[in-house]
Amino acid sequence: MQVEPAPGLALLEYAAEGLRRRLGVDTLSVSCVRVRDRALRTLVNTGVLGPGEQRRPAAEHYPFDAFPAAAALVAHRRPYLFGSGVPADSASASLEARLEKTSQAAVPLLVGGRVWGELWVASTRSGVPLERNELPLISWAGSRFGSMVEEMLGDGMVLDVSTAQPVTASRP
Repeated sequence: MQVEPAPGLALLEYAAEGLRRRLGVDTLSVSCVRVRDRALRTLVNTGVLGPGEQRRPAAEHYPFDAFPAAAALVAHRRPYLFGSGVPADSASASLEARLEKTSQAAVPLLVGGRVWGELWVASTRSGVPLERNELPLISWAGSRFGSMVEEMLGDGMVLDVSTAQPVTASRP
């Protein structure tokens, strides 16, 4: 089920698509932390979508207890990269295979100095696999994107229609 964009979500999607193109990655997704659910909730997927993926998913969640890399990213601000010879945890590897990706990386999105969400990028079989030396660039892009999200939230934009309120930065 597709979700109609909340005020601000269309702008977030537009910015995510532009960043995906500038980074030269096949897929870029933006997720926010849902503290109550102990999970990441994907707000937008851009680029080459895998089977079953939706651009604005209504219920795409990644529970921290099932995705240890995502949990470490949120709890410790620890970026990750899997693929290109770097083994993934079983849930991330399964997701990568299901979505027909060949590598994936994620960095935290910070708002007000706290983890607000995750910027996730991936390559497909027809694209160039992500390499470890690209993680600093992806981290820098995540930092800039987090600043944009912070400004959007400061302007009172609603980004997550499931709460009908701005998603605020939180720790799990």
